[in-house]
Amino acid sequence: MALGLAGFALMLLQGTLGKGGAAAHAAGVQEISAKALTSHGCDDTEWHFVITSVDSEALAPPTIQVTWANGASADVKLSAFTGGVAHYRTEANLDSIVTSATATIYDGWSGQFNLSHGPCATPPPSSTPPPPPSSTPPPPSSSTPPSTPPPSSSTPPSSSTPPPSSSSAPSSPGSASTTAAAAAVTTSSPPFVPGAGQTGDSPPSSGLPLRTVLLTTGLGLLGCASVLGLQLLRRRGNHT
Repeated sequence: MALGLAGFALMLLQGTLGKGGAAAHAAGVQEISAKALTSHGCDDTEWHFVITSVDSEALAPPTIQVTWANGASADVKLSAFTGGVAHYRTEANLDSIVTSATATIYDGWSGQFNLSHGPCATPPPSSTPPPPPSSTPPPPSSSTPPSTPPPSSSTPPSSSTPPPSSSSAPSSPGSASTTAAAAAVTTSSPPFVPGAGQTGDSPPSSGLPLRTVLLTTGLGLLGCASVLGLQLLRRRGNHT
């Protein structure tokens, strides 16, 4: 009889034990919400949520409920359980942002529920469109300065005769004295201008012709020389 009661007690105890030998928690549950929705790590390939400090995989929520800014929502299933951490991954709505994520877990849970990583490049949607940029009118163009007329062409100055050079090349003392003497002679005596009949071309009107006189004189001298020469020849002949 005692053995039967002991066996029945063991069966009741086994029914109250959870997986892995842990005692099952009471039937009380709590709803939790994910944090770090705007400060998560960046990964454009998936959304990844974690629930930490879970006593066992059997006590981890089988799904979490995720809502995005584009209005979509989904139940994301448990994908892994390691070291008391439950992992939830999805590749849905990567072009939007997560607005909320909730889960239902046992009442004694005290860990953290966070968005670990997800896309970061998509900007949050804006409820009101941004106002159009105000167009600033271009500054008024400044008036073009009046063009200055070109100066009138002035008559070129008349070329004046250059003044005589006051200085000449230096000369030696001898040439300077010669030049001074020549200048004195030129200044004191007027130049010789031959008169009529003084150039030898034509005889003066009142005298003998010069050519005739010279020719006659020359012939006479030649005749005298001939006579003297004949006399000398005769004397030499007589002596021989």
